[in-house]
Amino acid sequence: MKKLLYITGVILFLAVCYLFVNFLFFDSWACYSSEKEINSYISKHDTNKLKDISANNKTYEYLKHSKHITIKMMGDNQGSGHIGYYPIELNHKEASLYVNIKYDFLPEKPKVKNIKLEQ
Repeated sequence: MKKLLYITGVILFLAVCYLFVNFLFFDSWACYSSEKEINSYISKHDTNKLKDISANNKTYEYLKHSKHITIKMMGDNQGSGHIGYYPIELNHKEASLYVNIKYDFLPEKPKVKNIKLEQ
């Protein structure tokens, strides 16, 4: 009986730690996965996907002619609901990143909805 209580306690502790870490680092993970997704489109020369996620022609041309991008998060999620909005630096240029977020017990990987270079 003591083994069962011990195992249950360890599982509960690990679940609480996972939720706590997920809560603290979700914004960083969202930007990291967005950077990885965009770099995947760039390396595959997937211009259709780049066109879909670009808010305007300037952003599309910039992404299309880039070899690799780096996203630096300038603030936390300022969106609401299932849409996340992050002010970012895209290769040292100010930009806005919108991602689709699905929150569950195990959140899904955020998908880039829109990215826009600021003027």
